Amino acid sequence: MTLTLAELHGVLVSPRYSTRTKALREATVDTARKAIKKTLDYVTPAGVFSHRANAGVQSLSGLLVLDFDHLPDVNAAWAALMADELLAPGLAMLFTSPSGDGLKAIVWTDPEADHLGNFRDMLTT
Repeated sequence: MTLTLAELHGVLVSPRYSTRTKALREATVDTARKAIKKTLDYVTPAGVFSHRANAGVQSLSGLLVLDFDHLPDVNAAWAALMADELLAPGLAMLFTSPSGDGLKAIVWTDPEADHLGNFRDMLTT
């Protein structure tokens, strides 16, 4: 299924996953957290994939997801990303990860470049 960013945002804020997200954020045992995470759907904003791997790229969207995991202060990291002179202009969407202790930043990239090339470009910018 292909979604627009607006549709993805609608899914993320809908009640569809709220029970599992709440359970994930309240779980204190890593095995429980991992089990709950496996019940969540995943999205691949970078494009359409035949399977969840770089080798599965069928078409690129011009988007890339940057994961910031296990942050000590999600709100401070959010503010820093929004204020970053290089990253902020290219942000398409920013949201708290399902675990609650990270952020996912969806950024615009070159839709003509290859998937791994876009990741490399983010590292050298």
